[in-house]
Order: sequence, then structure tokens, then C-alpha cells
Amino acid sequence: MSAAQRTLVAGSDLVISTGALSYLGATTVAKVLTAAVGRTPWLLCYAARVVAFAPIAARLGELGYGPVEVGDPVRQWRFASAAEQACVITTVTRL
Repeated sequence: MSAAQRTLVAGSDLVISTGALSYLGATTVAKVLTAAVGRTPWLLCYAARVVAFAPIAARLGELGYGPVEVGDPVRQWRFASAAEQACVITTVTRL
């Protein structure tokens, strides 16, 4: 993170991710949260795509967070094609 980005996050009480976890890993999430030096901002995550959350949850636990899964999955997109649907099903099956 740049110094300017850290400054923006440093004063935050709430960090919201609406799909970023699909592209960011545990290391980046930790960088964002630790930018708030001496504070522990709330973190609200919504995984827009299938993502292995265990590594992120483990890192959050190391930072003092207690990840909680809330509610039912939300239908967010339709498959663009039968090929995309097959790829997603294969990926989910491997998790």
C-alpha cells in the first residue's frame, strides 16, 4: 500500500469489501487492516465469486478478528455461458 492509501485507511472505522476477496489474498487484507495503527476497524466482506476463505480467515484470526458467516448466499450474477457455469462448478467441487 502507498503512504496515501495507508493514510486513508488509518482513520476508518469500517472496511467494506464487496467482491475484493475474490481478487485479494490474506496478505493484502492484512495490509489494509493493519494500516489502522492502534485500532481495529470493523470488516464487512461479501465474496462475489467463489474464493477459498480459510487462508483469509486464518490471517484475520491472527489479527484478532473472529470471522462470522451470516445469512444465506446471495445470487449475484448469471453465468455468461455454459462454459463459465461448468468452470465454476468444477472449481467449487475442488474446494
